[in-house]
Amino acid sequence: MIKTGMDKDTLLNLMNETTYLTADKAKELGFIDEVMFESSDEPSLVASETSSLLPKSVIDKVRNMQDVKNTTVKLSAPDLKPMIQKAIDELKAITIIDGKTLNEWDELNNKQKEEVPKTSHIYGSFLI
Repeated sequence: MIKTGMDKDTLLNLMNETTYLTADKAKELGFIDEVMFESSDEPSLVASETSSLLPKSVIDKVRNMQDVKNTTVKLSAPDLKPMIQKAIDELKAITIIDGKTLNEWDELNNKQKEEVPKTSHIYGSFLI
């Protein structure tokens, strides 16, 4: 009430109505003293998670990197095949199902294919 000069009822009414204010409106009503970065000038430093400051050159470099994602890269099927195979091999090595990696399941499956097939008969099993 002291900062804005508004009476108690007006302030309570704003809170009860869940009033959202733009920075300019908040300044006009006296809730804030100034709007930061009101001018077109960008800040030269920005705080990071570790509370150190990033120079503007680093920020600009990251912004420029965003343009790279719209660049078209042409690859042929022979170029892609080894990349895809490498990704598949890496996934097979780390994907675990029932306690075994996919590579281990492949090995088990291949061993079963290599075994000599047997046939069952009422008098026992016979090799084919």
